[in-house]
Amino acid sequence: MDPQISASIITAIGSVVAATIAAVAAVFVGRTFLSREKLQRQLDAAVEDISFLLKVEERHCELNKQSSGQSSKQRVRDYVQSKGDTWSGRFTPGRYRSNSSITKGKIRSTL
Repeated sequence: MDPQISASIITAIGSVVAATIAAVAAVFVGRTFLSREKLQRQLDAAVEDISFLLKVEERHCELNKQSSGQSSKQRVRDYVQSKGDTWSGRFTPGRYRSNSSITKGKIRSTL
């Protein structure tokens, strides 16, 4: 076989292998990016839910205070905690916005 033909075949095979590797890498990078976007949407939704529930708690405490003279907010939180549930408080809406490791619309790699 002619050395020039052999060199052309080797070059062609090398090009196909390089293109395949690049395509596979692009797929993995794309999946990672989509996964991060999905996680960010879920985190945003969870923080909005927490905000809603805190507003419900606030209104409930206002109604309790109007009817009984006290809100019982801390007593209810203490009771729930005594039953084994805990809340870190790390993802309240204000802390979420000011947290240096989380930015709106973007999850940093530290999570």
